[in-house]
Amino acid sequence: MRSVLLIEDALDDQVLVQRLFNVNRVANPLVVFGTGEMALNWLHGRNGFETRPAGDMPLIVLLDLGLTGKDGLEVLRDFKADTLTATIPVVIITGWDDPDEIIGRFAKELGAVGLVRKPLEWKDFTQVLRHLNLVLEVRGGGAP
Repeated sequence: MRSVLLIEDALDDQVLVQRLFNVNRVANPLVVFGTGEMALNWLHGRNGFETRPAGDMPLIVLLDLGLTGKDGLEVLRDFKADTLTATIPVVIITGWDDPDEIIGRFAKELGAVGLVRKPLEWKDFTQVLRHLNLVLEVRGGGAP
């Protein structure tokens, strides 16, 4: 079963996404990193992640724009420039004031496939998944 990769530096937002996955019985593992660098190391199986199975790519990446250090747009550039990660769908999550302009002018040009505003709402996330024809696995049957 493919994972969902969350790159988010705010602990409150990490917990919220984990809670949404639990409440909606999502069986896909949620892998969380606070920086894009750590996520790329995990994806490549390097710098402490050498035991990660090669080729086990996530179903989707949820990427915060407002990361500390290297921001989400820089991380998105890195993902799309990397042959290993270039085809993984990346959805931007942001609490920025004018995300429609940001996604229109920058993130879409860099390869993001969608945008979800913070605080993350389950219906917004599932709408993006439906648009991408991606399906999450559910624990105990039924739809998430």
